[in-house]
Amino acid sequence: MKVHWMGLLITALFLAGGCAKKAAGPEVEVIDGVEYVHNSADPLQPNLTIDFREELSFGGDEEPKEATLYRPRGILVDENDCIYVSDYQDAMIKVFDPQGHFLRAIGRKGQGPGEFQAMSAMDFLPDGRLLVFDIQSRRTSLFDRTGSFIKGHSWRNSHLEILLTDESGYLADENVYGEERKLFVKKCDFEGNELENWGEFTPMGWKTQTKGEMTISITTPYTPQSIFAADAVRKRLYHCHNDTYTIEAYDGPGRLVRKFSRPYEPLLFTRKDAEDYYAGFDRRNNKVISEMAREVELPKVKTVADDIFVDDRGNLWVVTNELDASKEPPLRAYDIFSPDGYYTSRLWIDFRPGVFVRGKMYRLDSDEETGFIRLKRYSVTWSE
Repeated sequence: MKVHWMGLLITALFLAGGCAKKAAGPEVEVIDGVEYVHNSADPLQPNLTIDFREELSFGGDEEPKEATLYRPRGILVDENDCIYVSDYQDAMIKVFDPQGHFLRAIGRKGQGPGEFQAMSAMDFLPDGRLLVFDIQSRRTSLFDRTGSFIKGHSWRNSHLEILLTDESGYLADENVYGEERKLFVKKCDFEGNELENWGEFTPMGWKTQTKGEMTISITTPYTPQSIFAADAVRKRLYHCHNDTYTIEAYDGPGRLVRKFSRPYEPLLFTRKDAEDYYAGFDRRNNKVISEMAREVELPKVKTVADDIFVDDRGNLWVVTNELDASKEPPLRAYDIFSPDGYYTSRLWIDFRPGVFVRGKMYRLDSDEETGFIRLKRYSVTWSE
């Protein structure tokens, strides 16, 4: 384990030339009880910056075997600042203290109660119990605060994300596969019974390609789809259809409370983008798959957003597809909105932030020397 108390200071940059001018406030109107926030193209706080100072790093090959992070996926931080990391390869959740020392493992690889095949999501309940999704076993598992298995239930359809939790159950996506794919957001109790249906949304698109005896499903780049983020404090669900710059905020099933937007000019899908897409298939060293990928119809423009997430201040971050490749490493533009839907700032950052908790940010980072992935914690400072 490596602890960096001096740390590495990373500052989000702004690429606007000269002194940025503060934008006028958004236009706000209420229609049928829904608040519409029309932001301008410029942020309200153009000089706002964020500093990430690395203070902890662990999980590399110098760790004991049980503490090594082989293929980590998800991160949670409890009220005592203990860190939970789901490891896809080991099929277990590894728990570390605030200094990065290994404490215990939850679950193991298998198909029995409390065991995992392929974890897709995990989250805490308000009382500290742990909820885990296993997409391969198609099962929800519930553990107590010590990591002991309590109970589980199977799914009829498929879940990828845990969006919100409360004392009565959990809100999650529900993916229905078949000739026509469908995506719902539903709340279930801890027995798997449906409590609420928050609506139907747009699933990820796939293209089925057949060549000879081989049939595969291929994800096309920049596919229009619904993406979600949740504010656990305000019990609010954000939804963005990623090819438009309009974000919806729900506080319950069918209860749309706010829509906010800002002007945005879609980026063209370039020849370089196509080459990068094909290269991903070429790396598989399968000529047939590479040929099938080249038969996919590619988009003319990119979608607006790649992802959205909420930080510990209640801000909504929009991970745009706008890159500045002239920098090394390249910078990506992040648009930040207040909980009221006001477009406050735009940050250019050379890595993707992870989980924000009580003034800290936790993320997974690949170690180029060893090939292992490390968990890193940063202190976070906002300034203007």
